[in-house]
Amino acid sequence: MISIFLKFLKQKRKTLIQFIGFLINKSQTHKADKPFIHFNISQINQYSRYFYLLVKFFQIEGYQVSIERKFSNYKKIIEGEIYLKYLIDEKTISFCSKKKNTLKEFNDSNLSPAYFNFLLEKKSNSSNEFFIPIAMHPIFYNRNTWSKPIGNSKSNHSVFMAGNFNSALYGNSNEKHFKVLSRTTIYQILHQRSALTAIESIDELDRMLVQEVKRQCIIVNAEKCRIPINTLRIYLNQFTFFMACPGVVMPYCHNIAEAMSAGCIPLIQKEYAEMMHPPLTDKVNAIFFHSANDLTDSLQSAYNLSEAAIADMQKNVLNYYNNHLTPKAVVNKLLSNSFQKYFLLAEQTSVNLFEKGKYNLD
Repeated sequence: MISIFLKFLKQKRKTLIQFIGFLINKSQTHKADKPFIHFNISQINQYSRYFYLLVKFFQIEGYQVSIERKFSNYKKIIEGEIYLKYLIDEKTISFCSKKKNTLKEFNDSNLSPAYFNFLLEKKSNSSNEFFIPIAMHPIFYNRNTWSKPIGNSKSNHSVFMAGNFNSALYGNSNEKHFKVLSRTTIYQILHQRSALTAIESIDELDRMLVQEVKRQCIIVNAEKCRIPINTLRIYLNQFTFFMACPGVVMPYCHNIAEAMSAGCIPLIQKEYAEMMHPPLTDKVNAIFFHSANDLTDSLQSAYNLSEAAIADMQKNVLNYYNNHLTPKAVVNKLLSNSFQKYFLLAEQTSVNLFEKGKYNLD
């Protein structure tokens, strides 16, 4: 009997440890002078890192965040993506019922992962809907480096991009679902047309930056050379333009927020740019290309911009970032009385819902 009981305990050890963690978190002290933002949603884990980013934005702006007191919610977070688990590690959230001083509640009725519904032909983008924008990578907020001052040292009139270009990881989802060139396709086009300079080490990049770099498209492939995330915005800050490559399964990628925070002008495909909320504008806060055919022509257009035009566009880029992508800007909109429905990115789930919506329209 004892051996059976011990075997049972061993099997349930993980759940028991999680439940103890849930009880500890549930008993966190709340601050009476800070209002709560409450979440009562059934599938927290489907939003993954984007739920972390949403919660983190509220915390950065001085709000307490509570999640409905259910062990299943704690379990979904602790077993989810590593960035979702930051919520537990940072003690960013409390598990409790809705408080009297709750300022706003998000639930399954007003928060949706159907982010791409606005692209459906028969779906109008209602003025009472808010699409929570892409943010920097979660690590920037976890380490509190997202707003670290980096000055303005745009000495290199060139295009920059650092990221992963693995063809197996970045497949054809963007081209298939959104008619947006994948980042591997962009790389191949630039390589075939001898329009890029591939960097394979930090030392090589640093040596290049000792001298002024002009009219080059600098690509740092993370498979060969990974720039530490704590220094990424410092490198971005040294370049005038940024090649805004899409993410794994959808156009949105953290890199565009990171680049715009450093004042880099995005060189971006028109379809992607117009999916931003609000859309980016060609020759105002971005340089557009339309397809594989004019990608390198757009590079030349960027290189040929006057210093005055570049200065105006960089100002517009920073204004866009400050007005739409910072925690303050996002939280202000979330707490305004202007919206009744909110859409939060959920990666593959959002893409699947989009495909389902297109099918239902046929």
